[in-house]
Amino acid sequence: MKPLSTVLVSLVVSVTTYVAMHLWVAPYLPSAGPNEPAVEVASLSGMTAAQARALAESRGLRLVLDEEKPNDQVAAGTICEQRPLPGSSLRRGDEIHAAVARRGDGTKVPRTAGMTPAAARELIERAQLRIGETTTVADPQTPSGLVIGTTPAEATDAPRQSSVQLHVSSGAQLAVVPQLFGKKLGSAKDLVEKAGFVLGTIKHGSNEDRDTGDVIGQIPKANENAAVGSKIDLVINSD
Repeated sequence: MKPLSTVLVSLVVSVTTYVAMHLWVAPYLPSAGPNEPAVEVASLSGMTAAQARALAESRGLRLVLDEEKPNDQVAAGTICEQRPLPGSSLRRGDEIHAAVARRGDGTKVPRTAGMTPAAARELIERAQLRIGETTTVADPQTPSGLVIGTTPAEATDAPRQSSVQLHVSSGAQLAVVPQLFGKKLGSAKDLVEKAGFVLGTIKHGSNEDRDTGDVIGQIPKANENAAVGSKIDLVINSD
C-alpha cells in the first residue's frame, strides 16, 4: 500500500496537468474526438471576416471574432491572429477564434514640397516623425533652397518616430550652350542633346554668306550657361 504522501503528490500532479492541458494547450492544439473525422484548420490571415467565415463553415467549423488589434502587417479589417493555429485539427462544429486588424499607431508623412527646410522640419516633427538625412538635388522646377520632397513620400504611412529624409533643391543644373553657328540641322541637334539640352523652335532666316540649311542664329547664345534640359531655339538659313 502506497504512503498517503505519495498518493497526494500524484493527485496534485494529475490535477495540475489536467488544468494546464485544458486551459492553455487545448485551445491552441485541439484534437478531433475518437468518433469524429479530423478537420484541418486553414490559415485565415489577411482574409475579411466574411471570407474567413465562409472558409471555416465550408469545413464545418465556426468562426468567432473576439477582438480588434493594432496590426500593420495585414490590411485593416482583415484577420491578423487566430487560434487554434493553421494546421491544427478540430472536430466539425468546433470554433476558430480570431482577431481583426485595425490601423496601428502609425502616422502619415506630411506634404513639404515648396517649403523651407525649417518649416518642413517643424511640420514633420508635429506629425511625430524625426528628420533624417537632408540631401541637395538639382531641380529646375523648384527654387534653390526649398524642399523638393521627402523619402518616404508625402501621404505615406510611417511608424511614429521613424525618420524622414528631406530633399532640398539646389536649383537648375547648368551647362554651357554649344556653338551651333554654321552647323547643319542634324549636326546641331546632336550637339544640343549631347550637351544636355533639347531642340526648341526652328525658324528660317536669310544670310548670303552661309549655305542653305546652315544654322545662322541660336538662343541662348553659344558659351552661355543655361539650365540642363532647357530648350535651344535655332534660326536656319533659307537662302
